[in-house]
This record gives sequence, C-alpha cells and structure tokens, in this order.
Amino acid sequence: MTLTPEKHKEDAESKDVFMKSLESTGRIVLAGFGGALVGLSLARRQASHFKRHSRPVVTRGRRYTNQESSRRWAVSCIAFATVFEGSRLMSPCNFFEFSSPYNKQFQIIGDYSISGAIAGLALRGIPIETLGMGSKQTPRVGAGMAAGLILGFIPGVIIAGLTFLEDMLQLDDSAD
Repeated sequence: MTLTPEKHKEDAESKDVFMKSLESTGRIVLAGFGGALVGLSLARRQASHFKRHSRPVVTRGRRYTNQESSRRWAVSCIAFATVFEGSRLMSPCNFFEFSSPYNKQFQIIGDYSISGAIAGLALRGIPIETLGMGSKQTPRVGAGMAAGLILGFIPGVIIAGLTFLEDMLQLDDSAD
C-alpha cells in the first residue's frame, strides 16, 4: 500500500485535530481538579474559622469538611474550561486579518481573550457559592464577561510570548 501525498496530508490533519482535542480535554480535567482543590481548601479554611469560634464537628475521628463546596468549584471550573476550550478551538480570530509580522501572536491573544469573554458571558458572573442553591441573586453579565476576558487575556499573553520565543529560537537555529 503506497501513501499518496493527499492521504499523507489527511493523516497529518487528523492527527493534529486529535492532539488539539486531547490537549483541550487535559486542560478541562486539570481545571476540574484545580477547582476541587480550591473548594477543599476553602472548606477547610471555613472549618478552621468555625473551630476558633465554636465547638468543632467530629465525625468518626475526622474533622468535618464541606464536600459540597469542592464539588461546586470543580463543576464551575469544568464548565468555564469547557466553554473556553470549545471557543478557543473554533478560533474566533480566524475571521480577522492582522497585517503584522506578529500575526500568530495577535491571533493567540485574541482567541484566548474572546474565548474567556464568551465563557464568562455563558456563566453570567454567577458567584460559585450560590450555584445550585436556588438563589435569586441576579447574574452580573458584565462582571462575568470582564472576569472571563481577563482570565483569557493573561494566559493568551503568556502563550503568545512563549510562541514568539520558540519562533525566535527556531530562527536562531536555522541561521547557524
């Protein structure tokens, strides 16, 4: 069986799509794990605050920690990361044409910023503490979008900087 150039190109594209989706899945899982750790940390901090001011609750020899808080944080981080990664993979900046030698870096920053804003808009700035509690608190759409934009912009700048550095090192290697 001979591999034609067209078939080789299709195989390379399918591997690229697979790697991007695998990378995104890893980021989503990592976000959920990080959210669970944050929730546990906050629950333990809250428990130690109550320990100083009231009698501690002990169940079967262990101190009680609020597991609901860690689940809430994990689910919200997974939701944010899922919307963020889905939007980033669609690459919203493909619709814009940048006339700059740093086109790749502008596209990365734009993709991450727009993806963060969309994720913040999707979650509408609802505080994690009120998720699933039937709270009548009104969502702060602007605050959610601004927070998401910032959460997207910062990693976008970092990744664009690393991409620029990688390009410069490859240029340097090819010059030698």
